[in-house]
Amino acid sequence: MEQAEKETGKRQSNLELLRIVSMILIVAHHYSVHGGFILPEMNFNKAFIQVLSLGGKLGVDCFVLITGYFMIESKFRLEKLVKLWAQIWFYSILFMAIFYGFGITEFNFDTFIRNLMPITYSMYWFATTYLVLYILTLFLNPAVKAMSRKRYLALVGTLGILWSVLPTITNGDFGYSTLGLFILLYLIGGYFRLYPTPWTGRCKSNFLFGIIMYGIIIASAFLVDCLESSIPQLAGFESYLAGENKITTILCAVGLFLGFKNLKMRYHPWLNRVAASMFSVYLIQENNFIHPLIWSKWFKNRLYSWSSDLWIHALVCIVIVIVVCTVMDQIRIYWIERPILETFRKKHIWERVEQRLLSWQKEE
Repeated sequence: MEQAEKETGKRQSNLELLRIVSMILIVAHHYSVHGGFILPEMNFNKAFIQVLSLGGKLGVDCFVLITGYFMIESKFRLEKLVKLWAQIWFYSILFMAIFYGFGITEFNFDTFIRNLMPITYSMYWFATTYLVLYILTLFLNPAVKAMSRKRYLALVGTLGILWSVLPTITNGDFGYSTLGLFILLYLIGGYFRLYPTPWTGRCKSNFLFGIIMYGIIIASAFLVDCLESSIPQLAGFESYLAGENKITTILCAVGLFLGFKNLKMRYHPWLNRVAASMFSVYLIQENNFIHPLIWSKWFKNRLYSWSSDLWIHALVCIVIVIVVCTVMDQIRIYWIERPILETFRKKHIWERVEQRLLSWQKEE
């Protein structure tokens, strides 16, 4: 598949499908945690909502693994950085203008400034960290390619122990940060690209491994539910093993990533186009003006706390959010982003700016 990708210049659709699955997990997580559900007793609805809540961080980890796999062999492009920044800024400004312009929300100066500079104020924690990670690839890629395979593996192992294994065992942080985690996941994805092995080339066994790890995460949540009445100290630890830096989540993400990587799929242009909008799906439905409306006022999640139709409501809501947000972003891409980027390309603006900014890389 990698050879076919190099020959056609097109990304195979297997990892693009994983990108879509990851966003489904993230939106399902938001449906659960932003829904305001009241589920004091253990029943089917509570178990269902808990399962939905456990996949969000897994989706985040899969996203970054995909980025590392593709970016480790790619050249830093100023156009992509600007496009990423503009994507974040566009939706932040768009919804603020709509809500303030039509008087839907009362004007607040602090909120205005934060939405005016969403990356600086980390309005979207994932988007801000992801943008910084992309900038750091300028240094990460040359550094890891200058290392031997053993040193690269030792680096990944060290970061994994400090920022995943030990925090999982001790519930400490050891200097952990989301940026540090993203660097770790990026390096793991990059390692799979640079140093493929028979193990990383398997599909079914890696899928099975990922499913088993996800089963452990779910089982741990249910176990805490059963024990917290007799052990009050366990309250709040239902999603402990589902944290983005927990070893269980990272291993689950690795299993799913390798499974999808080795999935035999033809190139589907429509699927790749949909996958290209998944980052915007996150930006739209997690916008601080939008998400309280989606889950509380429009879909009224809380009213379904005791309903036998909860699973149907969840499925319909998640599909609607992803479809509507994808359509919105496709409109943005075709009517705003592409014309502007094409104008810049014709005038060779990207090349001239990149030559100036990246001239230091040619210096010894």
